[in-house]
Amino acid sequence: MKKIYSQVLIIGAVSLFSLSVHAQKLTQYVTDDANIIPDAEQAALENKLATFDASTTNQIVIVTLSELPSNETIETLANKIFNENGIGQKDKNNGLLFLIALKDRKNRFETGYGLEPIIPDVYTGRLQRDVITPAFRVGNYSGGINQSVDQIINKINSGEKYVNSGNPTYNMKGDSFSLLFFLIIIFFQIIVNIFSKSKSYWAGGVVGFIFGLIIYLVTGFIFAFGLIVLGLLMDMIVSKYPNTFRGGGGGGFWGGMGGGSGGGGFSGGGGSSGGGGSSGGW
Repeated sequence: MKKIYSQVLIIGAVSLFSLSVHAQKLTQYVTDDANIIPDAEQAALENKLATFDASTTNQIVIVTLSELPSNETIETLANKIFNENGIGQKDKNNGLLFLIALKDRKNRFETGYGLEPIIPDVYTGRLQRDVITPAFRVGNYSGGINQSVDQIINKINSGEKYVNSGNPTYNMKGDSFSLLFFLIIIFFQIIVNIFSKSKSYWAGGVVGFIFGLIIYLVTGFIFAFGLIVLGLLMDMIVSKYPNTFRGGGGGGFWGGMGGGSGGGGFSGGGGSSGGGGSSGGW
C-alpha cells in the first residue's frame, strides 16, 4: 500500500515538472536515435510490436538515445516519455517503455499500472541483469533488445502473475531513499526551469514545502522540510540570474527521429505510468 501511495505522489511531482519541459512525440514503436539497431532488424521489431499491439492492445515501445539530456535522469525522462505519449490504453494502462541511453550506459523499463502484476520491477530487473547487460557489454544491442522483448511478450501472453522466488518483502528503506532522490531531482528541475522565468522569490518556498511534506509523509525524514529554505534561496538566485540557468531553445529531448520505420506507426492510447519499472546499466 505504501508503494502505491509513493507512486501516486510521484505522478503529481512529475506532472508539475512536465509543465515546463515536454518529451517529443513518438510516431513509431521503435525510435532508434542512437543508431544501434540495424535497419532490417528494426523493421522486423517494429512489425512485431505493431502486431502485438493490434492483437492484444498492449503497447511496447523502444526508444534509444545517444545520451541523456542535461539535468535529466533515466527515470524522470522515461516517465515523461511514457506519460506524455500515453503508452498503453487509457482504461488498461497496459504499456511498457524500454529506454536506452547509449553514452550514459543506462537503460530503463517503465511499466504501466496494468502490466505491473505480470511484469513487475523484479522481473524487468532480472531481464536487465541476465539478458540486457551481458548483450550490451559486447555491443550486441539489437540481440539484447529483441531477446528481452520476446520474453516480455511471452510473459504477457501467458497472463501469469510473476512470482518472486526470492524474498517477496517490500524494501521500504531502499525505496524510501530512491523516492527521496527522485523527488529532490524533480524539485531542483522545477525551481530552475520554471522559476527562472519569474521574479517571485516566495514561490520556491511554497514548492519546497509541498515537496518537503510529500517526502516526510512517505519516508518520515523530518529534515525534508529544509527544502522550504532551499527553495526560497534557489528561487531568489535563479530569478536574479535567469540567463545563467535557462537552457537553450525548446523542442523535444532528441532530434531527427531518424530511426523510424515505415508502416502505420505508433499512436498512444492514453495509458500512464506511476514510476513502476527498473533501471540498469552495463
